[in-house]
Amino acid sequence: MSMTEDEIRRRNVAAVEALYEAERRRTIEDWARLWHPHGRQSFHLSTDVPPVVGREALVRATRRKFEVRPPYGIGVVTEPFADPSRVLARLHLTFGEGIRPTDLWCIFTFDHEGLITEIAEMVDTANSYRMPA
Repeated sequence: MSMTEDEIRRRNVAAVEALYEAERRRTIEDWARLWHPHGRQSFHLSTDVPPVVGREALVRATRRKFEVRPPYGIGVVTEPFADPSRVLARLHLTFGEGIRPTDLWCIFTFDHEGLITEIAEMVDTANSYRMPA
């Protein structure tokens, strides 16, 4: 039985929320399970940051982020598009004393199975925290 467009939207919004919950808890296994094997994360406003392509590369980059960044707060508001395969996530990241909060807008794209094929970071209000090399 195929899903309606509204069911697909709800499933994809739930996946976005699950991704950020896994990031809050720093459970890389739960985080990785949401990705298509050939998924990609792109940073459209950061010309010096190349896309990360493939689940394995995404997991390595995220594991590294978990290792070097102190825990941070993630507030997320999701808005599905008319195209049920896409969801906008408006994030508010808080890092603790001395680092100003950052707002990000990311567009998620999903395949027909509900796996993330891309997260395109479209708006970054500060780029206030860069990971150490």
